[in-house]
Amino acid sequence: MELGKVALIEKSSQVEAAPVSSFCASLTGAIPPSIGYSCRRLEYLELAQNELTDSVPSSLGNCSSLVMLDLSENSLSQGIPPELGRLKRLEYLSFSVNKLMTGNIPPTLGNCTSLKELALDTNQFTGSIPRELGSLMNLEGLYLFQNNLTGPIPDSVGNCTKLKYLLLGENKLNGSLPETLGRLKQLEKLHLQRNVFISGEVPWSALSNCSKLSQFVAMRNSLKGTIAIDLGAAFPSLTWLDFSRNHLSGPFPSSILNCTQLELLRLYWNNFTGELDVDLSKLPNLRTLHLSTNKFSGTLAKLNLRNATNLEYLDLSNNSLTGSIPDYSSSDTILPSMKILTFRSNHLSGEIPDWMWKLPKLQVLDLSRNNFSGALPSDWTRLVALTNSSITGTKKPDISDGNPLRTVTYEQTLVTLKNRPLDETYIFGYYTIIDLSNNSLVGVIPQGVEELQGLRALYLTGNNLNGEIPVSLVQMKNLGILDLSVNQLSGDITEFASRLEQRSPAMEYVNVSYNSLTGRVETTVFGMEYWLPNAGLCGRLLRPCSTAEAAGPGEYHDTADDGTSFLELVSIVAFEIGVSIGALLVGVSCLASRRLRTAWFYFPKKRYRQVWPNYIRNRQRPLPLRWEGRSETSSSPETLSLGGDYSRSPSPRS
Repeated sequence: MELGKVALIEKSSQVEAAPVSSFCASLTGAIPPSIGYSCRRLEYLELAQNELTDSVPSSLGNCSSLVMLDLSENSLSQGIPPELGRLKRLEYLSFSVNKLMTGNIPPTLGNCTSLKELALDTNQFTGSIPRELGSLMNLEGLYLFQNNLTGPIPDSVGNCTKLKYLLLGENKLNGSLPETLGRLKQLEKLHLQRNVFISGEVPWSALSNCSKLSQFVAMRNSLKGTIAIDLGAAFPSLTWLDFSRNHLSGPFPSSILNCTQLELLRLYWNNFTGELDVDLSKLPNLRTLHLSTNKFSGTLAKLNLRNATNLEYLDLSNNSLTGSIPDYSSSDTILPSMKILTFRSNHLSGEIPDWMWKLPKLQVLDLSRNNFSGALPSDWTRLVALTNSSITGTKKPDISDGNPLRTVTYEQTLVTLKNRPLDETYIFGYYTIIDLSNNSLVGVIPQGVEELQGLRALYLTGNNLNGEIPVSLVQMKNLGILDLSVNQLSGDITEFASRLEQRSPAMEYVNVSYNSLTGRVETTVFGMEYWLPNAGLCGRLLRPCSTAEAAGPGEYHDTADDGTSFLELVSIVAFEIGVSIGALLVGVSCLASRRLRTAWFYFPKKRYRQVWPNYIRNRQRPLPLRWEGRSETSSSPETLSLGGDYSRSPSPRS
């Protein structure tokens, strides 16, 4: 049915008494302007999730009996007709997810005084938020996120005293937060993320009147000041608090420990200081604690992880923490739900506590760029989740409040190339990583690592490991990245190199450079730069193998007695010298940039360039990945590290 060509609605004698709703499916074309003249008694017009195009006819303003007008998830364009302001009985108005709708939000919508929900999100609306919307005294939900709105949040919003959901994220709003927000005593969800230009101090005193607030999300703005309020007393129902990527300062707000319903706390990338005095046993529902990239210092002696039975994600990376990680071996169970644990880039020392190797659901362990010592564990099978070759990642939290269309992932990654932030996408739980690089670990790589058949990346570079490389590492089904460079590994790797030819298709990167390895290497699957310098290696592209060295796989003997000419020998020596010089330059560059390795994924050759969101409105789909080569002109490492996003975190709608 093409609504623009078949004026079915206006020809129906029953349409004035019945809603136009679900029977209008798979519609295409334009909405006929005549509908506003022939259906004046129409009460419900619900045409969501179709392929309607062109503009919204201004004649809809004549349908004075309309209670619901839902044109969301179509391909409508142009602006909102000001004539819709004549719809005095309208309670629900949605143009969400049309993406092509533009122009200013008409101030005349402030005349629709019966409105309970106004949903204009995920479009290209510009201009400021009309102050006239403050006249909507019955409004319960205002959804304006993902547009190009500018200007400050109008003070008049504080007049909408029935407002429960105020979602203004991902616009270009500026100015300070109005204290009139404190009048919204029914407010449950306040989302202001990714406006960048919202600045000034948070009016905590005024907002303390919003005692029903459950989600306060203001990541990626320019807010400053301290959190000088008893958060537990002000917001007893708080479940989400996200002020990441702002300019907040002061000590860790200990009053947050009184918010016993808290599930997510994200304060990363601010200027918080002092010691971490955090007893997580007081937050039994906490799932995510992300405090990375601040200025926290001191030891972890006052960090209590006991009884944090629901904690899935803990990130304290990029701070100035010192001392050892507390020993919780006496506890029967410690962090039974933990999936991502990172202390990367601190000044922590001592041995890695045994309890970390017993976390049954762990998918990511990142302790890189510290000063941990001691040996690797002998038993890796206690990391139960990583032994599962079919591991698919983390179940996404349900914040739908019973509405199956309102489920969203709360973790994401931040992909960076040449230190420039790129698109942020949701891949929480997809990767399984152990990164112990750039520490002072000693001893051998134990047999049994191959039991971690679900592991995708293993980083042991930059330690003092010795002994042989277990050939069994090549047999790991899902292992895609193996970095053992810059250690003291030794022994013959002829068999290891040979088996790489029959490696798992998942394996895309192997680096064993800067060790003391010996043996014959004929494979070039990853490039010789990832094998050198190892003075004891030989092969076609390296120095000629002696008779004893050539006894490995194959019948190749690269000696002068086999007929190698003098010019061939000269060519081989010249190539060896060239490769050695090149490897030396690469090594110096790697060591010089070692301090920049602040994330799990450092790909000298390849990197995950783009991951598409797995949340599409009303449906889920897999995450396609694309490899791209590293820019040859770049001297900066590519990184992939966990962050956060609320781009699709709408509240439930009636």
